[in-house]
Formats: sequence, structure tokens, C-alpha cells
Amino acid sequence: MEDLLFELKKPEYSYMFGFMQTDGHLQSNTRNRGRMSVELDEKDIFILQKFKELITVNSSLSTRNRDTNFKKQSISSVLTICNKSFRDTINYYGIPYGKKSNIIKPSLFEYSEFDYWRGIIDGDGSVGFTKENFPFISLVTASKELSDAFCEFVFRITGFNIKVNKNKRDEVYNITVFKEKCQLLISKLYYKNCLSLPRKYKISEKILNWIRPDSMKLREIPFEDWVKKDIDFLVSHSVEQCLLKFKNIRSENSIKLKRARERKKIINKGIEVKKFKKSIKL
Repeated sequence: MEDLLFELKKPEYSYMFGFMQTDGHLQSNTRNRGRMSVELDEKDIFILQKFKELITVNSSLSTRNRDTNFKKQSISSVLTICNKSFRDTINYYGIPYGKKSNIIKPSLFEYSEFDYWRGIIDGDGSVGFTKENFPFISLVTASKELSDAFCEFVFRITGFNIKVNKNKRDEVYNITVFKEKCQLLISKLYYKNCLSLPRKYKISEKILNWIRPDSMKLREIPFEDWVKKDIDFLVSHSVEQCLLKFKNIRSENSIKLKRARERKKIINKGIEVKKFKKSIKL
């Protein structure tokens, strides 16, 4: 497609795209008319102002006052873009017209991964602390493809293999990551000076400063969750190097035990091969 208004692989546009996938609404009308609108609580107007700066075509930022199911006289801010080239661009990258909650998914085109997922989390996710003061990051989505993609992303970053099914009551997928794995995700998503909702960025800083209480034992990760590339690293590097690489992902005991078992398998396999060769009569 020609005349794209922005490159999705740029961090700020990847973030905006992810945010608009969740909190935006793309409408079409007759004679090529339509609009993209994003409505947020007035306290989050900052992010809409940033989007307005990023968008090179005409856009409007207005205020809306209405009663909702949660609050009387709720004040919200609305960013509206009617320009057809902009609508064509975001539609081309993967934001469909009309109802989209069940079908959104990561773009098929190159994008900045961490910024995209931060946009998704700022739109439809949460970051914070449980009542027990455990840090968490979560995503709620009705889209199976987005759910699967986020679970795969979490696994690649943390080694945590999430298995989630759609909630029968709300028909949504609720994906939550806690404690050190949450910290690891937060460190990748909410990096210093990134474009994000200020209130979530502030919480992310608190999450990174969380320290596991001495009384809380680190739960071991099942051996089957280890992927081949991590096992290859274990058997070919020293204990110190392994502890450094898998810091905040796996416990020291888990690393040492898995390394020892895998190296023993290799040694035993070598012994079996030698015995086999001796049994062959030439």
C-alpha cells in the first residue's frame, strides 16, 4: 500500500497502534467517510495529546460530559481523526472497522514488540499489586489470537508457560503474571522515558522495586517448562553464567538441579555409545 502515514516499526507508533486496537473505534460511513476515535477518562488526556502530536493530519481533541453506569457526570476526553489516509493506514496495519474485540491480533507487518504490548496493556490491561502486596501484570481480551500471542510473548521473555481458557461468565481470556516474572515483563515494557500512561508508568516503577519477603519461598518451575535453547545454555556454561542469565526467572536450586540432570544425561549417553561400539564385531 502506498502513502502510509507512519511506519509501524517505530516505537511510538507501535505503542499508538496497540493502544488504538484496544481503546480505539474505527467507524465507516457512506462516500468514504468515517473516523477513528479514542475516548479516555479526562485524567488520561496526556496520552491523547501525545497521539495528536504524532498524527500528521488534522485531528480534534474534545471533552465529553455524561452519566455512566459507574459515575454521574463523568468527564472524558475524545481524540477524533477523520482523515481517510490515516484510516486507511491503521486499517491496513490491522485495525478493522466496526466491532473488533473478538478479532484483534498483532499486526502481520514489522512492529516494535515491547512498545506494541505496552500499548495493549495500557489499553486493556492492568499493572499493580494484589491485596497481599504481590506485583502483577494482566491482560483481559475477548480475542483468542491476541491471547495466544500474549501468552507466547510472556513465555519467550519469562519462560512461564501460561495455559488460559476463556472465562465462561464473561467470555474473555484473563492472563495474569505475578511477582518476579511480572517484574521481568515490566522491565521490558515500561523502560525509562517510554511513551505510556503516566499513572501506569508510576506503578511500574514501584513494581520494579518490589523485593520478595524472606519468608516467601520461591516456587520451582516444572522441568518440562525448560525450552531447548535454555537447556543448551545450561549444559555448555558454568553455574555462575547460568545464574546470571536466568536471574529473576528461575531459582538457584532449579538452575543447579536442571543443569546437573542434563549434563548427567549427556555423560550417560556417551557411555552407552561406547558400550554399543564395543559390542559390534568388525
